[in-house]
Amino acid sequence: MIKDPFKVQFGRRLRATAAEFGYGTAQSIADLCGAERAAVDTWLNGRAMPKWHQVARLCEALPVTLDWLILGKPDTLQHGVYVRLAAFMADGAAAPSSPEVARAAAPTGPAAAKAPESPKVAAKGRRQR
Repeated sequence: MIKDPFKVQFGRRLRATAAEFGYGTAQSIADLCGAERAAVDTWLNGRAMPKWHQVARLCEALPVTLDWLILGKPDTLQHGVYVRLAAFMADGAAAPSSPEVARAAAPTGPAAAKAPESPKVAAKGRRQR
């Protein structure tokens, strides 16, 4: 089965963007948009696309626009975020940034207050719930 290049690029952008803002797992992305983890896996692997309401939720949770997530147009991204995401998209390197760098690059003001924080990691290595 040949994968649709549009779906593959969307999956790469979603993976890079989510990792940039501290959501590096399929489960954490699923939690952001109210989807099942298995569905998110299909998006990340370029086999399917999310429903529009799920894409809208992702754009609200991750401070990016539909233009970036769907079409790859970086016009509305902050410069530092764009540089890291563009580098990731160009060579498929590992996650583009650490959560500390992502927090520093995150927007400030009312929009930032709406974005959920990344999951906390307990001292024993387990995620707090």
